[in-house]
Amino acid sequence: MSSTSSKKIITANWPKNLSYDKSDPVIDAYFSNIGGAQKKETSFFYKKTGFEIFITAMGIGKQIGEKTKLKKPSQTLPTPNLQEEHVWAMIAVAMAEKNSDLNTLENGKEIAKICEEYANTGIKTLIAMDSTPDGIEEKFESLLRRKDIL
Repeated sequence: MSSTSSKKIITANWPKNLSYDKSDPVIDAYFSNIGGAQKKETSFFYKKTGFEIFITAMGIGKQIGEKTKLKKPSQTLPTPNLQEEHVWAMIAVAMAEKNSDLNTLENGKEIAKICEEYANTGIKTLIAMDSTPDGIEEKFESLLRRKDIL
């Protein structure tokens, strides 16, 4: 079985799209395909995908240890476009939840919700880090070592 077909099987019951919180204009602009981070040459995410932003924000949110509900889900990140490594990162984050077990793997909507809420927590920290991209690797390293990042 190819990794593409295994990814399709794993994500078969996931939502059609993942979301960021469109209710915050700063977050919405950052994810924008027109003038957002992916188009801004000074951004760490220049020429990267929305999923790379999402997964990075999710990791930051997980490190912070807080989930923030989305007020207005964007429904703009098509699940079929996830890379296999993104799928496994999302599964790992969901499975690390206190009440997760093997049944969690069967609930794609819950996996997506957990990851979206962590990404929604981490995105503001990520935007602040990316506003001065010089030394962003050091900022990530420092973030990973600290728990009191806010």
